Amino acid sequence: MSRFTIMCIALAMIVQSANGYADSGMPADVKTKMNGLVGTWEWQQETRATQKSEKMKSNGTWTARWIFDDLIEWRATYVTAMRSGSGVEYEGYDPIMQGYAYWFDSSGARGRLYDGVWTGDTFHAQEIGYTTDGVEWRGRCDFAYNRQFTEVNFRCEALEDGKWWLWREGSATKVKQ
Repeated sequence: MSRFTIMCIALAMIVQSANGYADSGMPADVKTKMNGLVGTWEWQQETRATQKSEKMKSNGTWTARWIFDDLIEWRATYVTAMRSGSGVEYEGYDPIMQGYAYWFDSSGARGRLYDGVWTGDTFHAQEIGYTTDGVEWRGRCDFAYNRQFTEVNFRCEALEDGKWWLWREGSATKVKQ
């Protein structure tokens, strides 16, 4: 996906928010939880590219900030044994989906959240993404935060041949508000 396309999507989201078309009516409890996401996080995880591949360790940082009343921008950097990279995600609130996000990675991978809901301090997300060569994939993740929103454990599964399998598991600690 070209930088131009990414900028167009981000601009469309910004214009909709500025014009009130994307006025989310975000509930106070969701706003409080999303406020807890703001800051800089250091994370580590283990991932597998396929069900049978070896686990690969990676780590990096996430930095989240409000860019509008109902829209958070996440900036991420990461390092793996094979490469380093960066990404950006825009996350906000839609009353029907109870969340929305679009993300883009420097490797060319991209995706979007299509269902998300908070249960207590855990965010359950389902997403659809595309690999660098355009292959579609589906995933689901649980992000379990502590009450202070200073630590999170996450676990993600991918759907392959009609079966869910663990592809990503890790944790993060907030290092800066």
